[in-house]
Amino acid sequence: MKVKFVSLLLILFLCSLSGVVCEKNIKDDEAIFSSCLKQCGVAPELFPKSTVSFRAYGGTPTNINLTPFVALLVGTVSECQINTKCTAVIISKNFLLSAAHCIQYAIKPDNNCFIGPEEGELVDFRPNEITIFTGISNLDNASTGHASQVKKISRLSRYYKTKNNSNNTRSFSDLALIELYNELNISLNTRPICIPNNFNETFGNPVYFSGFGKSRSLLNDRPPAVGDKLHFSGQLHTVQLSFSSPELCHTLGTPSNENYDICAGRKDAGISKGDSGGPLVHYENSRAFLVGISSTASAPADKNLTQQALNKDEYPDSFVRVSRHCQWLKDVSKVECIPFGLQLPEECRERALRILKSNKNKHGHKIDVGASLTNEKTQVKEEDKSIFQRFLNLFG
Repeated sequence: MKVKFVSLLLILFLCSLSGVVCEKNIKDDEAIFSSCLKQCGVAPELFPKSTVSFRAYGGTPTNINLTPFVALLVGTVSECQINTKCTAVIISKNFLLSAAHCIQYAIKPDNNCFIGPEEGELVDFRPNEITIFTGISNLDNASTGHASQVKKISRLSRYYKTKNNSNNTRSFSDLALIELYNELNISLNTRPICIPNNFNETFGNPVYFSGFGKSRSLLNDRPPAVGDKLHFSGQLHTVQLSFSSPELCHTLGTPSNENYDICAGRKDAGISKGDSGGPLVHYENSRAFLVGISSTASAPADKNLTQQALNKDEYPDSFVRVSRHCQWLKDVSKVECIPFGLQLPEECRERALRILKSNKNKHGHKIDVGASLTNEKTQVKEEDKSIFQRFLNLFG
């Protein structure tokens, strides 16, 4: 809670100059901080950094405090040597969303632990075979304090007609709702994302994806290339994509329907194994909105990168359109969708303005305060980045 501490020190300093008693002000600020922290989708920065980097498959390693709604899902059946990793997203203290196919595993050819299922058959993980890790940027840093046990798993059984096949192939919405035994402790590194009750994407506009999927070895000197080997590093990555037109998705082999799916991609960037279930995020009015859940890769990047996997502008990936399932989410989890772009409470915005203005006075740099409360980027000089790295637009 270093940022919170710095903010309180600032209040103490200002109060000491004026000679007034600050106890009430400090308590008020703590209450506002706590209240704002509980708001869904509070964005620590207006956009994740999209600097050029070739360390991952089109993305950059990121810290969990920039995407505190992302979680790692690990499914394990030790007696069968099954170990599956996916990404999930926090939507409340008790519930997370992921892809339905993440809670299943295929029986291996050397299966010796089951009598019934045959090779290749899909089997559902039991709740006690899944562990959720929250508040971590890398699995290597995980501890028992980051692990949560699963109480119940609910899958969305909803089929719809696709439009890219003459026989009107039916596909299902690839969503799973995961309920935890114990509530998550909301903090700077663990917070729920917002879900919009309606969302209409614009072709070409930027959108962000975060996941724990496979990435390239640490190669900084060149872009991803065909044949590059991928491995699971346990590191969280964020990548900037662009919304693709529905027509592109319709031409792919993957069944899709623009009413239920969102397509997004970018050349040399995409999702890989382990990214399934991760969030497609659109930032608006200083909030992060969950617009899609990673479902299907047009050219899955598993062991080695292929040319098609690198051409995600021509072969975008498919994401479940979450806003289409608000009623199901409310019925099962009591989580309600909110209007896209809903403003933060006034006290939260006022607190952000105070902190931004105080930083301007302290460093003598001009900072666009208005931009910090919109969906525009705020330009901050290098020496200010340590102050604004977390909760730039809200918590200082």
